[in-house]
Amino acid sequence: DKQIFLIASSLYNIGKLYKQKNIEIVYPYHTKRVLNQIMGFSDICALAYKIEEKLDGSGIFSLEAKDLSFKDRLLICLVRYSNLKSSFSHHEIIEILKEESENGKIDKSIVDFLVVLD
Repeated sequence: DKQIFLIASSLYNIGKLYKQKNIEIVYPYHTKRVLNQIMGFSDICALAYKIEEKLDGSGIFSLEAKDLSFKDRLLICLVRYSNLKSSFSHHEIIEILKEESENGKIDKSIVDFLVVLD
C-alpha cells in the first residue's frame, strides 16, 4: 500500500500534460485515461484520479463520501497537506484542514488523527 500511495501521489497530476485550455478542470480525467493504459497500474489509477475529489461531491467526478474508500480519503488529505506545505506552517495547515473537514470537504476522522499527532 505504501508504494501504491507514493506512486499515486506522484502521478495524480500527470493529466496536466494534456494540452487544453481548461486543463485545471479536466486533468483528473486525463490522469485516469493515461494511467488506465499502463498494465499493472489499476490500483494506482484508482487512487490517483480521485485525489482532487471532495466528500461533499464537489470534485471533478462528483464522487461523494460513500463513493470514496478510506484509502482515497487518506490520500486526499495527505496530498492536500503536501500541497499546502510550501505556503503555510504545520499549525496553519492543520487549521485549514480542520475547516475543510468541518465543511464536509475532507474526512474529519483523518484530520482529527493528524491533530492528535500535532
